[in-house]
Amino acid sequence: MNTDGICLNDKIIGILESDLSDLFFSEPIEKNIFKTGELDELFLLFRSFLKANDLQERGNSAQEVIEIFWRKFFYGHWSWFEGFFYKLRNLENAAHLFDPQSRDHVIHSLNVFLFGIYLVKICNFLYEGCWKKISGPFTMWGFTSTVHDIGYPAEIHSRNLTSCLKTGLPDIQLGLNFLIESLTNYDKPEKSSTKKTGRRINNHFDMIDSYFSAKKIVVGKKIKQIFNKKCREYGIVDHGIFGSIILTKFFERMFIPMLKTVLESEEIDEYLPEGMDREKLAYGFRDQLFGVFTAVCLHNIKLKVPLEMEQHPLAYLLILCDELQEWNRFSFGREILSDKQVDITYSSKTSQLIVKYALPKIICMEKEKRIKEKLVLREFDLVVKSYMEDS
Repeated sequence: MNTDGICLNDKIIGILESDLSDLFFSEPIEKNIFKTGELDELFLLFRSFLKANDLQERGNSAQEVIEIFWRKFFYGHWSWFEGFFYKLRNLENAAHLFDPQSRDHVIHSLNVFLFGIYLVKICNFLYEGCWKKISGPFTMWGFTSTVHDIGYPAEIHSRNLTSCLKTGLPDIQLGLNFLIESLTNYDKPEKSSTKKTGRRINNHFDMIDSYFSAKKIVVGKKIKQIFNKKCREYGIVDHGIFGSIILTKFFERMFIPMLKTVLESEEIDEYLPEGMDREKLAYGFRDQLFGVFTAVCLHNIKLKVPLEMEQHPLAYLLILCDELQEWNRFSFGREILSDKQVDITYSSKTSQLIVKYALPKIICMEKEKRIKEKLVLREFDLVVKSYMEDS
């Protein structure tokens, strides 16, 4: 159905095989994360993923790539996250038992990453306004896009098990009982078992609110209020907010050992940007991580005022790619849309990003409306169409 006869995945492969020096490792410090041989291996996995004909094969490739990103990002402290990662993956494989309409989020996450690379390459406004504004963009985009739905299993369970909020979501079994137990009790001081965790969660909410305030991001309510409202009134745990809590907890454990690694490594000097010392580098990385947490928190929230690109470039790119990525997702109870049924083009003359799906017109209209409610499209116009409009 693509207008030029080339399916979307082949277009993405073409981008990956072009000169990407302007996108990857434009900053010296990123060269210390992926060596040349490792990057070659990663690109072979990208191609294998995009060329896979079988959903199981595509899922295995996605999991392998995501694990590589996460291992690199955790600076040798992957073991703290490994058990959680595999439990998360296994839970999603059984999600259809709780939610007949559930969809994959592992394949989706890698598709979001690769789609982001594609969009940044074909849309100069995204390259200038998002990519170049992100410090260490390849690493940060790779991690943020592949981790953004990490909190989704909690939402699956909370939406379908009527007693889950009363029982503390025991069936989720993610090894994060201290968080799960606190979802409805973290702000109740009489609950001594959750008092310490409650303080941490409240601190997390306060930090997020302060960040949004400093960036003039208008959510409309405090993050704590949004989280509580969904939990207590609708019986839903917001997976974006919950994901940011999970990430904060793991990085609290990881940061001091990571800081020690950066301060003591003999190999890192040659990669330090001019004028930056080791300590500044380490704490700069901490600030980057907070950008990841807030992007994950933001991506599933309905904002009172749409997000401007310059307010949070990482979150802007994540929201745009996450909302548009619909193809090659394993789904129960829904027809799977293939990459051959999607066409995405950008015209620099009209500044239009045109997205076509083999979906009913009403669904395409709703998607366009939802994105425009979330993002300010100052640099471009978004048109989401159905192929049925052309027939």
